[in-house]
Amino acid sequence: MSRGEPCPDTDMNFVDEFRQFNCWPDVTPVLEDLPPVIEVCQGSEIVLSGQNVQVFPADLTYTWTGPGLYKVTNTVPNGAPLTAPVIANLATEGNYTLTVLSSQGCAGDTVSLFLDVKPVPSTPIIDIDPAEICIGDSIILSSQLYTGQDVVYTWLFQSPGGSFNAIGSSLEPIYILQNAQKMMMVAMRSMSLWKVVHRRMRCHST
Repeated sequence: MSRGEPCPDTDMNFVDEFRQFNCWPDVTPVLEDLPPVIEVCQGSEIVLSGQNVQVFPADLTYTWTGPGLYKVTNTVPNGAPLTAPVIANLATEGNYTLTVLSSQGCAGDTVSLFLDVKPVPSTPIIDIDPAEICIGDSIILSSQLYTGQDVVYTWLFQSPGGSFNAIGSSLEPIYILQNAQKMMMVAMRSMSLWKVVHRRMRCHST
């Protein structure tokens, strides 16, 4: 080999044979196993994170690759988390792979996970029946049916302080509130004081 030529890489793993020969176990990164699947709601921002469990005094250069042209590369001290941000949508759903290289040029095994993006239910519209009610009567709250399995409807009432508090939940798009109180009767005149949230798995509407 003439001076200035790169060292050979016959197994084409992007690490030349000279470095591989000197990559003893105590200076070779070992990546912690990742969960096979991560479920996230569409539109949310998450941070992928990996960890090298082999302790040695050297920096690590890691790369996350994913669907399309997704690629994040960074260099961090050994022991720091190997992170990459992802905004969950249909285009970013898929397999993500983490590779790592020590400052000595030693490569660890790769690890992968699948990002499963779940759709977010649409914002429901609430209906109230009857239009007029006396104290002690029942209020019937309803909204449109959200198709799909494992759907939970959470019904909320806005308190005088402005925050929404859950008053109950149901598996059907209807909720009967027994023994209506004066504050709730006032609320019937303002739809903004009532709210229903569709929740399916981990994702919920606004």
